[in-house]
Amino acid sequence: MKTDNDNVEKETKEITEEKSCATKCCLFGKFIKIAHFKLFVLDVILAPVVLLITRLYMARIFWKSGQTKIDNLDNTEMLFEWEYLPKWEENSTKTILGMDITFPVPNAELAGTMATYTELAMPVLLVLGLMGRFGAFVLFGMAATIELFIYPGTTEHYYWMLILGILVVMGPGKISIDHFIRKYFLGEKSKCCPAKSDE
Repeated sequence: MKTDNDNVEKETKEITEEKSCATKCCLFGKFIKIAHFKLFVLDVILAPVVLLITRLYMARIFWKSGQTKIDNLDNTEMLFEWEYLPKWEENSTKTILGMDITFPVPNAELAGTMATYTELAMPVLLVLGLMGRFGAFVLFGMAATIELFIYPGTTEHYYWMLILGILVVMGPGKISIDHFIRKYFLGEKSKCCPAKSDE
């Protein structure tokens, strides 16, 4: 009699453990599905939108600056000659790895023209998402140059470089011509030209 009771208790315990295990597996499965859905929303929906907004934000900043310069190129040249380049000259010597290195001061006309057309061309690339990494990298270099030589210690420049650095690393995202080219042209090319198998 005692043996029968022990068997019943053992079977009951095993059934309880199986139910508990099934419940845990079910909960874990639901957790995985929820996590997968959240990652899907972040990666497929939110990330491209955030990258697009970031591109438009940085493009607007540099585009407005370029528009201000191109409206009057003579004033732009004077601005470079009398304000920007004297500041560059003051900050032209930088200490790198214990060595003082002096960077050359550019010509006012050349620097003004290059800055103007860079600030007008690169934002277009950012907005379209065409060569987005290249556009972001060029503007990153421009922001770094302004910070190093023209207006050192400006917090806003660090924000610009951080945002542009993210675009350089992440790319323009799925809402871009770059993504379209990679997906529909480069992807088709790889399918049309499969690697030859070794015979």
